[in-house]
Amino acid sequence: MINKRLTYNDGGSKPRPKPKYINGNVIDLHPYLDDAWWDIETDKPDEISAKKKEGIMKVASAEDEREFYGGLLSPVYRRDYLESLPLNKLKELFDEYLRNMRIG
Repeated sequence: MINKRLTYNDGGSKPRPKPKYINGNVIDLHPYLDDAWWDIETDKPDEISAKKKEGIMKVASAEDEREFYGGLLSPVYRRDYLESLPLNKLKELFDEYLRNMRIG
């Protein structure tokens, strides 16, 4: 008679851990991945907070620049037009405005 049962043999005697659900239906696989190949280097919390702070400062700086260029160009262009432009286009428009002022 043929034995149709399949068994899981991981080569160790430790029992398989019970699944841990992260978001209700997503299973955390970390307990199942014992091989060193699966080890992932992650940023330390200090590095993560520094990156977040740097990103926030970039956004705040961009908003300040937008207000600066928008304030200088508002007598010449409509406010809604200036608000619709990305920051790099706003800088180009300001440079063009300065070149035209030097010529005229």
